[in-house]
Amino acid sequence: MKKRILSVALILSVAFTSVFANGGSDPEAVFKKEFPSAQLISWNKMGDLLKAVFLLDGHRTEAYFQEDGHFLGSSRAIFFDQLPLAASRALDKKYANANYIEIYEITNDEGTQYRIRLEQESKTYRIRVDGNGNITDSDRIKK
Repeated sequence: MKKRILSVALILSVAFTSVFANGGSDPEAVFKKEFPSAQLISWNKMGDLLKAVFLLDGHRTEAYFQEDGHFLGSSRAIFFDQLPLAASRALDKKYANANYIEIYEITNDEGTQYRIRLEQESKTYRIRVDGNGNITDSDRIKK
């Protein structure tokens, strides 16, 4: 009898551990843990993903989750002076006197990167740069 109870307990603990190890949880519960000070939260379904749009420290922020609650990443609009120093210096060197149209900070499992759209000499570019100042992608956008 003791072996049977022990077996059932072991099976149940393995089952629960595998469910929660895969991030299996309510997306809203995971959201509250990741962003406890978020305000004005709204949820949208985008295909197989859930997107939370909210204010965090005065910034409009978006967070993306799988339906099982797995947190995929977040993005927020920032200003040029909020970029890491290495990133802003690299952009200043390569795109002197540019007009920065939009800058997004994107954070996910791969780390933090910045997606930037800028104009320089009547040309528009879409740039990706990491916090160390490495420009990882640069495309000219045709008008």
